[in-house]
Amino acid sequence: MSPNLLQKYSVGNFHFPIRSGVDNILVNKESILEVVQKVKEDEELLYEQLVDITATDNILSKTEYSNERYTLIYTFLSLKFNKRLFVFTNISEEDLNIDSITQIFECADWYERECYDLFGIKFKNHPNLQRLMNDYNFQGHPLRKDFPLTGYEEVRYDENLKKLCMNQLV
Repeated sequence: MSPNLLQKYSVGNFHFPIRSGVDNILVNKESILEVVQKVKEDEELLYEQLVDITATDNILSKTEYSNERYTLIYTFLSLKFNKRLFVFTNISEEDLNIDSITQIFECADWYERECYDLFGIKFKNHPNLQRLMNDYNFQGHPLRKDFPLTGYEEVRYDENLKKLCMNQLV
């Protein structure tokens, strides 16, 4: 890991137990665009491939690296150095907005839409931020730990009416 990157952007020193060949850094969400641009273009790093973006809901388990409700995790791969990088950033429940990185990595489009759909994290300046996995009129975000296991509505096919029906769950 570049000492300059760690020194300039890291907001926490934590050990995340991952196998060798993997670096990780915890950054403020306000610096995510700058950090992603740096890890992609810096000659010492060259993490030119975005592998994944995912999130965790920490409502029941605050950790040493996350005292906020959500943690967003970006996974990058350097083909030149055969290394992976995890970039962690925390998102509070009160402000679910973070800058979209689609202008740097176009493939972030669907990853960000998935995090929006399942967790409710909003990516500013995203070209098409709409649900990806759930129906457009679906209420809530199903991977939040406070989402009811049965959901809010039941969708079923009614044989008599020959159409889909939605019923509120009590």
